[in-house]
Amino acid sequence: MKVTSWMVAGWFLAAGALAQDAAPQQPDYTPEEYAAYKKAADETDPAKKEEYLGEFLRAHPQSSLKSYILPLYADLLKHHESSKNYTALASSAERFLATGLDKTVALAFLVSASQGLNDAEKFITYGEQLFEAQPYGNLAYYLAKAFENKDPKKYFFYGEKAVEFMPEHYEMIAGLADRYALKRDFQKAARHARSAHRILEKMTGPPEGTDPAQWRSQVALAKAHWFEISAGGYYQAKQHEAALQDYDKSLAFYKRNDAVFYFRGICLEHLGRLGLAMDSLAKSMLLKGPSSQSAKQRLEYIYRSLHNQTLVGMEAIIAKAQADLDRE
Repeated sequence: MKVTSWMVAGWFLAAGALAQDAAPQQPDYTPEEYAAYKKAADETDPAKKEEYLGEFLRAHPQSSLKSYILPLYADLLKHHESSKNYTALASSAERFLATGLDKTVALAFLVSASQGLNDAEKFITYGEQLFEAQPYGNLAYYLAKAFENKDPKKYFFYGEKAVEFMPEHYEMIAGLADRYALKRDFQKAARHARSAHRILEKMTGPPEGTDPAQWRSQVALAKAHWFEISAGGYYQAKQHEAALQDYDKSLAFYKRNDAVFYFRGICLEHLGRLGLAMDSLAKSMLLKGPSSQSAKQRLEYIYRSLHNQTLVGMEAIIAKAQADLDRE
């Protein structure tokens, strides 16, 4: 769903419709003003209508009928938006912004136009101004996406704002969890990973048109991922028992993750369970992933410390670990 002007301007247009239906009890405008207003109100051609609206505003900047002109102008912009004429919408909204009648409504239409035209720079320019004036979740989400590969600080700012407004927005929450994990801020990553897992737990079945078996496989992998990141938060905080529990939960959904086995082994070492630590490190080593070399070095270190600085007999630990992996 894209950002639309209606998220901000809907209330304004509704109020305008009421204003058009009710004439002032005691008119405080001149016949000339009313004639100029009526000329604009009755015109059906969009280009001429905007021309007449501009003429009215230039000729009668202090007129009490301005409250009736505002919804006419906004309705014109909505016409361009509804017909997906984003070039016309951008031009008209720029002129509407210049009138100073309602900056927030003008920005809402400019944001919509910039999205329709795929103009990322203008979307950012107008979107940030609109968010400052009228913050809401959908806009925060699209601003976060716009900054995703441009400005990490602003990505996190708008991403966090998006999930404040939309706490069930799985895509945004998942993106924040992964990006915090990449920058090794596992406390924030873990918080969002736990939220992502909570959302997955609420799902009762695959979306329509999705293969159930494929969906179950994807959900299992996602849960394994979120438990791994959650464990990383505990690990970074030196809460090794809690980390171990989440690493075990991760392995329950995906059993061949060398990184999980590696950090699980380190947690077990910290907890003094050296036999289980060596088993976990051996499995990480055997899976031949990015963590496997570190796992091998740590396994050898622990084994040497327990066996007079030799590796004699370590092959039995590795053989058992391999058998366990083969069974899985």
